[in-house]
Amino acid sequence: MKASFITIFLLCAGLNGFLVVASAEELPNKDTEMHRVNAGSPDANGWYEAKSTYGGFSVLIPGHFNDFTIHNVKPTTGGVAKSHTVGGRMLDTLAKFSATCFRYSEGAPDAKKFLADGKRMKYHGCAASEHRGGRGRDMGTETTGVARTIVSATTACILIVEYPINSEKQVTGQIQPFLDSLRFSNGECSK
Repeated sequence: MKASFITIFLLCAGLNGFLVVASAEELPNKDTEMHRVNAGSPDANGWYEAKSTYGGFSVLIPGHFNDFTIHNVKPTTGGVAKSHTVGGRMLDTLAKFSATCFRYSEGAPDAKKFLADGKRMKYHGCAASEHRGGRGRDMGTETTGVARTIVSATTACILIVEYPINSEKQVTGQIQPFLDSLRFSNGECSK
């Protein structure tokens, strides 16, 4: 079951790296639809509301973001879904923030598989888990990160912050506000 979480984490982390440099001409395949690039304006606190165009959710991100959909996704946990992603890379810290929600058109998210790794918790009434730490490399730089997975009856979301270890002091204060900012437009996972 760990493989499913790791696969999703790597998929989303890989998509997040793609976020900053992609243009409409560079989309990975015909099933990918880019909605906005380098979008958003800061609020009074410097955060950007990253509202997914078709995903029915929003998060707060500490910088500009991209917004795209991948159609006909077949998660390793089963079913068929569309993945909706908002996220971006912060130029000052090189931290990557992304939120991806899988909306199922066939089947439903398998909570046991999505939540197999990490500390179990509740997020606004929905099942969730959180995974912190781990080491990776991004373009030769040692990185670490945090991921939170939230599962409802029809949707599975993963929020990821990946950052260079040498940026940890600057990024630490941004992690929790980002993870706690996920909101669904249809009231899913509401208190």
